[in-house]
Amino acid sequence: MHSIFREWLQENFDTGSVETIAEAGVLRWEIWRARNNLVWNQNLSSVLVVVFCAKPHLNHWLYAQLSLAPSPSMLQEEVHEHWSQYAVNSIKINVDTTIFDDIRKHGLGDVARDCDGHFLEAFSVLKEGKEQTAVAEAISV
Repeated sequence: MHSIFREWLQENFDTGSVETIAEAGVLRWEIWRARNNLVWNQNLSSVLVVVFCAKPHLNHWLYAQLSLAPSPSMLQEEVHEHWSQYAVNSIKINVDTTIFDDIRKHGLGDVARDCDGHFLEAFSVLKEGKEQTAVAEAISV
């Protein structure tokens, strides 16, 4: 089954439009976000909610790439994250942490991208000790 899905996905990437590939990417991100919400907050999202939330995130990202003001429909949507274009000659660093209470460890990870969104560097590490999430993220930077 795994290889069948991989072949289907590869075929869609090879023959699909840019819009289809972008929608598939943001849907994949939304599925990942829903999975994390379930694992870390015990909050189950329905398939309908996951699919419904993906499109506004894609629209926000597309508008940010064009440096346009938010559309009226974007202003009416409840948005918890806001996409913004990278500043010229800057580096954007995304930080994430995971706390493993049961084994008293925490994981740290960073991804750095340049102003064009190109990958520069990434790292991840597992450290001893239980930290609060905000402290672990500060250490990660």
